[in-house]
Amino acid sequence: MLINLHCFPPFAAEYFENGHCHPCHSTCETCTGPTENECLTCASNLLLQGQRCVNVCDEGYYMEVGVCAKCLHTCTQCVSRMNCTACMKGLQLQSGECRTTCADGYYSDRGTCAKCYLSCHTCSGPRRNQCVQCPEGWQLAGGECFPECPEGFFKTKFGCQRCHHYCKTCNGAGPVACTSCPAHSMLQNGLCIDCLASQYYDPPTQTCKTCHESCRTCSGPGQFSCLTCPFPLHLDRLNHQCVPCCAADASPDDQSCCHCDKTTGGCINASPAGKRRIGAEQQLLQFGEESNSGAANVPGEGAEAGQSRRVWQQFLTSTSTPTLMVVAVSGCLLIVTLFVVIFTVLQILNLIHFLLYKICTNRGNELHSIEACNSKFGYCSVY
Repeated sequence: MLINLHCFPPFAAEYFENGHCHPCHSTCETCTGPTENECLTCASNLLLQGQRCVNVCDEGYYMEVGVCAKCLHTCTQCVSRMNCTACMKGLQLQSGECRTTCADGYYSDRGTCAKCYLSCHTCSGPRRNQCVQCPEGWQLAGGECFPECPEGFFKTKFGCQRCHHYCKTCNGAGPVACTSCPAHSMLQNGLCIDCLASQYYDPPTQTCKTCHESCRTCSGPGQFSCLTCPFPLHLDRLNHQCVPCCAADASPDDQSCCHCDKTTGGCINASPAGKRRIGAEQQLLQFGEESNSGAANVPGEGAEAGQSRRVWQQFLTSTSTPTLMVVAVSGCLLIVTLFVVIFTVLQILNLIHFLLYKICTNRGNELHSIEACNSKFGYCSVY
């Protein structure tokens, strides 16, 4: 294919063949043949890619001075020869370069190298606990890099190793290499021992100490830190104190004993409501005694009335509040049930009377009077 000088401007969009000038393809400004793949230059709004004029460079090419230049063979996309934006499969993109592996301080994130956490030398992810190697002089512990092994780890030639789970700090592997213990445990010969049920943990001394003699279990020192009590003592939950049951005539404010519930056996003065109940019972008891003494002075009534009052008083004072409530509710239900039964019976009787009246009326019409009906059948006499 030859270019004849006669085909150049003003006949630039032509090529010479067989002694004649022929027009180029419409996308070409100059060409060597008639097809779109034989362009030499392109119009000002098009880019020359190989020997073809295009609007936009294909994937694997980048635009450079009106021409689409090919990216490096490792890139599938780029913005310049040294700046890739996507890599071939199996390669990692890092700072515009396609690499087989990410550099130190980076990790692979779906084909792109992302920066590790600042304390990691190499890593498997972006978080601080995803370090794989640490900078020189630093220690790897639980995926993190530290200047020294942190609490709960001890140093070995392979890095920081985690202490046994019994220990807070340690100087070696196993449960008997502890140097300090978690809360509520006491260090004894390198071993962390939990406090006994009859002991409490003392944070200042980091030791287990025995509860007060009145407590079965406790939360601290002294008689006012009890959690549970030994038999026959009971727990006063207001004072956290183990005390015996009070005598019947004891004051509600007596702190050396507790008024015990006859049903459950537990303290009922462990709350303000319980103390109010004790006061009310004592008032009732006093009122009963006064009533008894007054009844004794009434002629012909004192003995029997006094006996009734004593029985009623004994019932009230010996019965717990829930039992009294059950009795009261049962009585209300009984009254309601009785009312419903009486109402139903009255309604049925009323219906029977109405039906009898209708029968009598019909019979009376046939016999021309209710009296005749009654004399014949005998059941209209109620009217």
